[in-house]
Amino acid sequence: MTENVSNEWAMEPRVRVRARVVREALRITTDPLRSALHDAERRFLSAQRDATHAAPGALSEYLTIMTDLGIIDERLEEVADRRDVSYLTNRRLSRLKEHCRWLARRVSADFLLALQVRLEHELKEIIGPEAYQMFLRFEEVEDAAGEIDRLSDDDLMVRLREGTLLRGILEQVRLGDILGRTRQTGPTIPVSDMD
Repeated sequence: MTENVSNEWAMEPRVRVRARVVREALRITTDPLRSALHDAERRFLSAQRDATHAAPGALSEYLTIMTDLGIIDERLEEVADRRDVSYLTNRRLSRLKEHCRWLARRVSADFLLALQVRLEHELKEIIGPEAYQMFLRFEEVEDAAGEIDRLSDDDLMVRLREGTLLRGILEQVRLGDILGRTRQTGPTIPVSDMD
């Protein structure tokens, strides 16, 4: 009987101590990652404000944040792959990974928007107003082509039957003006080649 009591006593504290050590070690591991993620989000909000004021360093700050988020995500994956991760820690890591990926999408979307605005501004300075309007029409046609590609076959045919498939884009690009210019210059393909 003394032997059973001493065996139980010897096993119980080791399990408890080990569990505490593991929890403490993982808390120590996840806390810096959580802090780094919150810091990246704070820097993103600051870069967002700078981008609206066309600050020169905003785009490079977005790139730096995306690099940092990649490192954070990699570290989160490493910690999640450990065998000594408890359920609660695993849930905490999952939430941090979701937050990191959400933030990465937001930062990359804002980066692309800021880049697009900057390129559009530079394009306006390089070309004349009429050429710029033609470029905008070209982009609208490109967007409409992408929208048509994403339609299911049934939706495509419904919009075709309704007559709404290309109506909006034709009104925007003033197809009559473009067709009028083509008629004035003549067809580029001989009529005999079209048969």
